[in-house]
Amino acid sequence: MLERITIFCFAASYGVALALEALQLLLGQARWRRVLALVMTTAGLFAHTVYVIYHGLPMQGGPSTLLFISWVLAIFYLVGALHHPRLAWGVFVLPVVLGLVLVAKLIIASEPSIPATPPEVWAWAWVHVALLILGSIGLCVGFVASVMYLVQSWKLKHKSPPGEGLQLLSLERLETMNRRAITLAFPLFTGGLLVGLALLIGQRDFSWFDPKVLVTGLFWLVFALLLYLRYGLHLQGRRVALWTVAAFGVMLLAYVIQYIWPSAHPSGGGP
Repeated sequence: MLERITIFCFAASYGVALALEALQLLLGQARWRRVLALVMTTAGLFAHTVYVIYHGLPMQGGPSTLLFISWVLAIFYLVGALHHPRLAWGVFVLPVVLGLVLVAKLIIASEPSIPATPPEVWAWAWVHVALLILGSIGLCVGFVASVMYLVQSWKLKHKSPPGEGLQLLSLERLETMNRRAITLAFPLFTGGLLVGLALLIGQRDFSWFDPKVLVTGLFWLVFALLLYLRYGLHLQGRRVALWTVAAFGVMLLAYVIQYIWPSAHPSGGGP
């Protein structure tokens, strides 16, 4: 019975929830639409949970990692929607959830075979995967906060009437959310990449010019530059938000590059 639950089941539920959230924005607040959006998200989250458990933890590879991250973000949406019922939470979080699910679905058919992890490095491989997943979740939260910040900044710049259109957190709270997310995510990513690099260097087919190694290195540099701009040059606001969006884009590329450009790096659990 569990094998009958497919990606389409929870993707469709999240899609309906997103449509209901969009209708809240276009047609005005209606309690029944909000309740139905939460019900659909809960149903999708249940199916998503069963799928993740049945098909294995993120150690299996890139698609399963993206599905796990989207599962955590679905919980993030549900908690945020309950905590901030008047805010347009879903129109920002649910597209990220759906996007990750769809990317995972697109690349799952081309999932390369993953060599068995040698027993002597199994624990370190799990540390590598766990750190990258935690860092990815942090950057996803920073991305959502950054997009919200850019929209809220645009609204204030164009003097949109209070109470009309998207209802969002203040710029100060969104900037704080982004700052905390990227500050926590960077050391997690760095630790995960260092562990992964240590595991890779000993492999016979390792190359510094492997596309996944190159893109992952680029991602780390973009992320490091983002932190330098924030804490070294004390930049704030729109520019930091834009750099966070850019870092998120490069992170996604690091996850999918091996399905576009052949790589000797096993998919493992992350970049």
